[in-house]
Parts: sequence; structure tokens; C-alpha cells
Amino acid sequence: MRWHTPPPVNMVSAKLRVPASSPEISALHARFGTELVRDNPLTRVATFSVPTAVSAEHLAPLLERHPLVEWAEPVRWRRLFDLPRAPFNPNDSNYANSQKWYYDLVSAPGA
Repeated sequence: MRWHTPPPVNMVSAKLRVPASSPEISALHARFGTELVRDNPLTRVATFSVPTAVSAEHLAPLLERHPLVEWAEPVRWRRLFDLPRAPFNPNDSNYANSQKWYYDLVSAPGA
């Protein structure tokens, strides 16, 4: 099985001093052209999508200077790579004599 991360996107995470649903944050979106992607009301950390004409690295310091924002940073994606694979059949004697029929069902050899 091959795992992939989502494609890199242009987003910024920010810790807000007011809730993301407040009118002040709506004005912030209008000013910078951002959109709310998700937020956590308990921590007041929100993720904004950034317009394609602006980079997240450029917008994060601008947001950080705004009085409603405590800190801001670009969202960075890491790509996973394929690791060397173990032998397909485990060296477990119970696996070989089919006492553990559910190993294949849960994809245990691949894990």
C-alpha cells in the first residue's frame, strides 16, 4: 500500500484573541482575502485558506501584526515516502498453519 499526503495547500494557522465566529474576524477575512477552513473554539486556533496570489509565508507575518491575532504561521505539509518492505509472510508459525485466518483480513502482513 502506498500512502500519500494531500497536495500542498496555501494555508495559515493563527491563534485568535476573539472567537473565529466574531464580526471582527469577518472583517479580517475581508481585509486579507482569507477564508476560514477550520477552528477550535476551545483553543481559539483557526486555519485560514490564503488567496492564490499571496503565499502563506508572506501572509503569516502580516496577520501576526493584527491586534486580533496572537500568533500566525504557515501550514506546512510533509510528504511520506515508501519504506522498505518486510517479507510478505511473517515468520510466525501460527500464521503459516492458518490458525490466524484473520491476519489477511486486517492486512497484517503489509503492516
